[in-house]
Amino acid sequence: MSTKFDVVVVGAGPAGLAAAYKLASAGFKVLVVERGREPGSKQVYGGRIYTYWLEKYLPEIKGAPIDRWVRKERVSLMTEEEATTLEFGVVRPEKTSFVSPLASFAAWLGKLAASAGAKIVTEAVVDELMRDDKGRFIGIRSGSDKITADYIVDAEGVNRLLLERAGIVPRLKPELVAVGAKEVLKFENRKVMEDRLGLSEDEGLAWAFAGWPTEYLPGGAFLYTYKDSIALGIVLYLSAWEKLSTPVYDLSSALGRIPTWLR
Repeated sequence: MSTKFDVVVVGAGPAGLAAAYKLASAGFKVLVVERGREPGSKQVYGGRIYTYWLEKYLPEIKGAPIDRWVRKERVSLMTEEEATTLEFGVVRPEKTSFVSPLASFAAWLGKLAASAGAKIVTEAVVDELMRDDKGRFIGIRSGSDKITADYIVDAEGVNRLLLERAGIVPRLKPELVAVGAKEVLKFENRKVMEDRLGLSEDEGLAWAFAGWPTEYLPGGAFLYTYKDSIALGIVLYLSAWEKLSTPVYDLSSALGRIPTWLR
């Protein structure tokens, strides 16, 4: 099968879907190709989304699924026994970042893009970027399907396999990327979560940790508050991986690695 579009977007993450929405809204014939079951189904992140660019280019953000606006920031420098913590509060009621499950946020963006006319195809793997005889990119190939387009937006994310295969970018080096692991712990009563973290009703917290959680190697840990749960995670540069005495997935075991004053 061969089909022609104005723009093909590879990847139905926030960047790809936002691009598809803006392009479709401007009248372009847009196709989004996503290998996951649905937009957001295979995406992971810490939990926090900043609004500066969204408000500038996507004013529809007001309708996004937002669990909590971040009103408090904490940074802790930790040893195994002690921690020094700095806390920052939002003095004015500015809305500069919020916490939201990425799957919910991507699903919302997908509906926005589809409502503007973008066609979203899921569970489809893009095998290569096609070129013509002069070396210009003219579309994509997915299995036996060939889709031509005037423009291609590559929104694969950090796993930029298509760009590497096409020779556009080099392979990523370990010192440029990190591995992360995250746990989400749900509270039956969100008031308990707020009380333990010193938050008022619906107030959000972003907490960063450095030092002991990553065995003092480059990286860090984080805590973000959803509506009735917290995301606890850890990020470590791949270049430091071999120096670890504990696997990353064990480092992220929240109740085993965080001190008792966080429980």
